[in-house]
Amino acid sequence: QDLDDSLYSQIDPLHLPEIFSLIWHRHGHEELFVALSLSIMSLFSTVDRKKCIRQQREYHAAHVAEHRSKMEELDAELAAEEREEVLEEEIAYHTAKLENLQAVLAEVKRTKGDEMGVGSGPHSNKRRRN
Repeated sequence: QDLDDSLYSQIDPLHLPEIFSLIWHRHGHEELFVALSLSIMSLFSTVDRKKCIRQQREYHAAHVAEHRSKMEELDAELAAEEREEVLEEEIAYHTAKLENLQAVLAEVKRTKGDEMGVGSGPHSNKRRRN
């Protein structure tokens, strides 16, 4: 195993994917696993941790922005629905108010008509002017 460790430590980590592919095609899965196990530290040394973190942050920030946009869209839709409900309630209120006023007006007209009919018939007690 010391020989394997020294062999893999001499390989440029950027060439490891090609070497792993060759090992897998020529020797199978077991040898590939051994090669991966022995070179895991070399693989980690090639990873730019800060860059990975930045990429993950950008990825999630994009999703946050997308979700914020969707929330704003849903908030606007909800507000429109609520305004529509308020308008429907106001329409119902004013329709009832209008019907009530029309009934009052009809009663006033009927009452006024009754008053005019009482004093203007042929049996009126009022004197006629000549």
